[in-house]
Amino acid sequence: MPQRGPPSKNAIWLGEDNWIEQADLSGRYDAAVDIDPELKALEPMWRALETSCVAGCCGLDAFDFSPENIASAAGHL
Repeated sequence: MPQRGPPSKNAIWLGEDNWIEQADLSGRYDAAVDIDPELKALEPMWRALETSCVAGCCGLDAFDFSPENIASAAGHL
C-alpha cells in the first residue's frame, strides 16, 4: 500500500509524496511464487517505465512508477 511522507532508503517512488515501502519477507521465502515468466511477458512495459536510468545500473531507481507513467507504459502491451 502506498505510504505518504518521507521514504525509507529502499522505498519505490510513485510520484508526488507517495512511496511503496519494501516488505519484510523474513521467514516467508518458502511461500514465494516464481513470477519471472510473467515479468518477461511485461518487458515492453518495463522498458517504457525505465525513464530515469537503466535497471542494470540503478535497479528500481531507474523506473518512473508515477500513475501517469504507468498508464502511458501500459499502452506498450
